[in-house]
Order: sequence, then structure tokens, then C-alpha cells
Amino acid sequence: MNLGEKIKMLMKEKNLRKSDLSRETGIPYTTLDGILKRDDFSKVKLDTVQLLKNYFDVTLDYLMIDEITDKNYGKQNKGNLIMENSLMSKESTLIEKYRELAETDQTKVDDYVDKLHKLQMLEDAWTRKFGNDDSDLREEFEKWKKSKEK
Repeated sequence: MNLGEKIKMLMKEKNLRKSDLSRETGIPYTTLDGILKRDDFSKVKLDTVQLLKNYFDVTLDYLMIDEITDKNYGKQNKGNLIMENSLMSKESTLIEKYRELAETDQTKVDDYVDKLHKLQMLEDAWTRKFGNDDSDLREEFEKWKKSKEK
């Protein structure tokens, strides 16, 4: 489910029209209309997505990652505990292990995950821009990616 589809679904849940959402978020109507009509969201400004995220009380990951379809993904409850029903068993196990680590080791894990996430976002952007057909460029990217993982 892409960004436009998710916004349409969220609007339907709140019984909103584009004009309502535009007025309540401050996002220009033409911007919303464009988002809802297109399949390529690479030109959507982060500020716009953040306004939508805040208005609908969802995460950026939920809005921007097509594979995430649970609108509660990544949200926390009032007790600051991650909602168990939105986690897979493997994720729960990783969180338990993470919590058992010393703070310095948690920082190392945080840094590593941040690097991996950035690399994944770059790879996704690369694939959207160049596709998978250009093997020479892809090979160069993989070399660069490996150099950044160290």
C-alpha cells in the first residue's frame, strides 16, 4: 500500500474530503490532490509527510514504507512500551535482548541500525531512480555500500 493509498484510507476512516484535510493540516489542496493521484512519491516534501503523520497520528515509516500496512506500526502506548500486537515474535525477542545489553552496547547497536537503515534508504532510492537493469552502476553502488558498512 503506497502513500496515496494510505492517506485515502486514513481520510475515509475520519470521513474527510481533500478540502477538509487541506484546511486542517495547512497542506495546499493541490499538493494533496497531487499526492493522491500519483504513484511516484519521491518529490513529496518531508514537511508535508510530517504534517500528515502528525494529523493522522501514525509514523513516518508507516506512511513511507509500502510494505508496512499496520497503522500502529512503531507507535508506543502511554506506558512507553512498544505495543506487542504490532510486533512479530522475532522483533519482541530482539527488543528483549536489546534491553539486556549494557548502555554502551545499546549505543553501538543504535549506531549500527542507523547505518543499515540509511544504506537501505539509499538503495531503495537508487532502485527507484535507476531500476535494477544497470548492472555496472549497481556494482559500483554495492562497492560503495560495502565501504560504508565498515
